[in-house]
Amino acid sequence: MGRFTKIRSRKRKFCGNQYSSSMSNVNTSAVVSAEDKENKQRHTSNKLTGNRILDIEILMNVFSILFCPVCSQANLFLFGDSVFGLCSNLTLKCNSSNCDFVKGFSTSKKYNKLSEINIRIVYGLRLIGRGFSAAEKLCSTLKLPSLSKMAYRSPEKRILLSVTEVAKKTMATAAQEVKYLKTSKGNVTRRGVSVDGTWQRPGYNSLNGCVSVLSIDTGKILDVEIMSQYCRTCKKLQGVPKHMKSSKLRSMDNCSNHKGSSANMESVGAYRIFERSQSSHQLLYTDYCGDGDSKAYETLKNE
Repeated sequence: MGRFTKIRSRKRKFCGNQYSSSMSNVNTSAVVSAEDKENKQRHTSNKLTGNRILDIEILMNVFSILFCPVCSQANLFLFGDSVFGLCSNLTLKCNSSNCDFVKGFSTSKKYNKLSEINIRIVYGLRLIGRGFSAAEKLCSTLKLPSLSKMAYRSPEKRILLSVTEVAKKTMATAAQEVKYLKTSKGNVTRRGVSVDGTWQRPGYNSLNGCVSVLSIDTGKILDVEIMSQYCRTCKKLQGVPKHMKSSKLRSMDNCSNHKGSSANMESVGAYRIFERSQSSHQLLYTDYCGDGDSKAYETLKNE
């Protein structure tokens, strides 16, 4: 029996669409990725925005070669008036004897009498868990004007109010989202949550801690409880008679809201959150999910 020889047909060359005699020429050089377009726009744009760290001596040398808009003489001189944190008030003046040109400006925008650059550095340090001491070290290393305690505390208090308001709105929205996932007969919706606690310092010797409750369905935070065993301001106010305290100072006596061990913060905080779940969000936490070392489940179960 003879061997079978497989003959492969010759591949035909594509000559275009049989229904069209015209062929479009594609310019491959015109095909540019979106990333290349973005980089090109970034480099070709002449608009400068944001903040820059600039050596003040370089800026002074640049102004010294510019002509005065009044007398047209290269006698401009830059000097500083005042400093508040990272924001400086500078003045550009003409040194000509017969010219009275003076122009003052600030190195940062201001919002509600607070400099934007001071707000940003305080907010950035708080995001990474740092405070006033870290701000001093950072400014000293970069040869920037150091923030005083007043320049640091003012934006910090304003940021605290804004963050608290945004957090409450976000948790209220997350609670409404959980309620829409499951219809209930009454006003209270039964859902499961995950409970966990964290402390400011590692281990169980921290003076401050936080307990958070997350929805099992959405993974979003529904409520938090801040726990504190010690407040420096409240400690100072203990020796002040009540009739000498203002209403604002009397309300600060509740900053220390936990008495006991740091390890017990998670159990106490979880109990407070579960206790107010119906009144605050109209939710009833029926399913509990926690880590292995959590004692909060036994506390909630016994209560």
